Amino acid sequence: MRKKWSIKQTSKLVVCILVFIFIAVCMQMCYKLFQHEKNWNEKISNLEGKISNLERKIAYLQAKNETSSVTWDKDSFNYLAIGNSITRHGINEYWWNENGMAATTLDNDYVHQFSSLLHKQISEPIVLYAYNFATWEMMEHDRTESLLLLDSLLDENLDLVTIQLSENASDLSTFETDFEELLSYIQNVVSDAEIIVIGDFWDDNEKDDMKKQACKSTDENISFISLNAIKGKTEYQCGLGTTVYDEKDNPHIVEHEGVARHPNDMAMKWIAERILEEIE
Repeated sequence: MRKKWSIKQTSKLVVCILVFIFIAVCMQMCYKLFQHEKNWNEKISNLEGKISNLERKIAYLQAKNETSSVTWDKDSFNYLAIGNSITRHGINEYWWNENGMAATTLDNDYVHQFSSLLHKQISEPIVLYAYNFATWEMMEHDRTESLLLLDSLLDENLDLVTIQLSENASDLSTFETDFEELLSYIQNVVSDAEIIVIGDFWDDNEKDDMKKQACKSTDENISFISLNAIKGKTEYQCGLGTTVYDEKDNPHIVEHEGVARHPNDMAMKWIAERILEEIE
């Protein structure tokens, strides 16, 4: 004879069924939320990729427009300085010149000081252009894609190319091979020019070691200038409170800590003199 279910047992069964249904509904909702989030993440990722490509195109067009007026003269000494803010920084709310931050005047950054020193030794005119290529540094992946930004600058008539890049690089996973590709890209166009790589002004030599190895791997004739003699020394940094002058000779006080860490006039001169020594 079958045993009849008690009210207590029936209640337990109902509770179990309800719990099961509740769990099933929750799992279904969680799955839908997961799928929804996954779809949105994919859309966001695709959108970020499109934005990144658009930014690169904009950067390329800006660079092409910026450098369209650069004309290298076969009868002159042609010098291209590729770098970051130490080589050239645009005017903004805390910097007032189109020159190497934080030189006190346009003529006191290392590019112009080198040109002035060289002018005393050679008879031909000097054509120079300083290009901020920090875009290359700050790309965490596919730095090679930014190399086309140099196309309008590279020319077989160039006599000297200096490369001052690394201070803004944070992802170093492919830095050495990326730097090799940068050197090769430049050398393929300016095979007769002298190429000089300038060391890092802030790094603890990790990046310098990579750059030196890249120079050696690409071409042992590529010179490397170490900044160890002036690196980390406050007397070679601009410092807060320094007075700098814009192109109209108006004075401005450095109050930005990032600017204050940049090379001062004395450091810029030191770099210029080392470049001159390398080409003599």
